Amino acid sequence: MSPLNISVLSPILQLLKHETDCLLLLIQSYVFIADYQYMNGISTLHNMHCVLKEWNDNIENQQNTNHRFILSSTSP
Repeated sequence: MSPLNISVLSPILQLLKHETDCLLLLIQSYVFIADYQYMNGISTLHNMHCVLKEWNDNIENQQNTNHRFILSSTSP
């Protein structure tokens, strides 16, 4: 290769390396954001599950209490 070609290619290669590094950083950022959103979604679902389980347990306890009260009030 002639010296002219090498002197022209060097800045182009540096630019390509810079562009590649920027794309890699962008991809890593998207992966980080996706991971965060996934973990946030899992956390939200877990919290909703806990609340619904607590509500369900409270309803079951209330129904059991009502059932015991009905049985005790109908017993001779």
